[in-house]
Amino acid sequence: MQPSIRTDLEQATQALKADLRNPGLWGQLGTRYESNGLPEVALVCFEQAAALDSKSPRWPYRAAVVAARAGNLEAAIEWGRASLRLDPSYYTTYERLGTWELQLGNLEQASSYFEQACTLDPQRAGGSAGQARVALQTDEVAQALQSIRKARELDSQDPYWKLLEGITLARLGRDEEAKPLLAEGQGSKPTLIDPWTQSSKSIRSQESDLFQRGMQLEDQNQFDEAIAIYREILADRPGEARLPLRLAKTLLKAQRPAEAMEVTKKALERFPTHLELEVLRGHLLEQSGDPEGAWASSQKAIQEHPERPDGYLFQS
Repeated sequence: MQPSIRTDLEQATQALKADLRNPGLWGQLGTRYESNGLPEVALVCFEQAAALDSKSPRWPYRAAVVAARAGNLEAAIEWGRASLRLDPSYYTTYERLGTWELQLGNLEQASSYFEQACTLDPQRAGGSAGQARVALQTDEVAQALQSIRKARELDSQDPYWKLLEGITLARLGRDEEAKPLLAEGQGSKPTLIDPWTQSSKSIRSQESDLFQRGMQLEDQNQFDEAIAIYREILADRPGEARLPLRLAKTLLKAQRPAEAMEVTKKALERFPTHLELEVLRGHLLEQSGDPEGAWASSQKAIQEHPERPDGYLFQS
């Protein structure tokens, strides 16, 4: 573990030991664990904070977010509902609950949360975009187009909304209209306005220097040095899927495909529904001369993320 991270965690732990009944201190420690890629430990901290301060909706909400990050969507939904009971006015809770239910295939529940988001604040786009995502999974493509265009009327610049409209138009066979939107939105993800998690984002941004150094080394084709850095960060922050993904891609650049596959497989054991990892596995299988395995990975990516073009593009 990097010395600065160890010191930060030790200081937060010492502060908590001096006042174990303080929910804010449990929350601070949880934030630090979350920021350093340890969502399972962060969850314990936020659960303690929620137990000590049963009237605050923030602690069960934070517990929900890290539970989802740890891959436990059922627990995330349970905590999200607990937060919603305490504060039914926080818009992003509905967005997150809708997304988690959608990931579990609970389309009726997902649609309900997105509809409630639309009712709560008709001027925000997330609810309508969520309804479009549900409609795509139920093959109601015309309804999906109506919903995503409503979202884009509210926020025309969000790249993910462009991506969704492009996917929807492609499903309708309107490829020429879809192409520029797919290009603009490629690789984008839903944007959440979420003040309740800003503190953890701030800490993560302060600790990105080493990762940036690894990227610089990549640009200079110093792959072995970059790989060493990514392995060090991954050891400290095993709960972040972007780290094994970056490591595997760099190993591939360094002409080390067997190691890249090993990292990718281990990461998928931890993050079994991660789209980019699954697509990377398909690419590695194709390179290794296993087209059937590559096709299976592509099919899995499409099944789990029908609203994203990555799996389709890989098949092409």
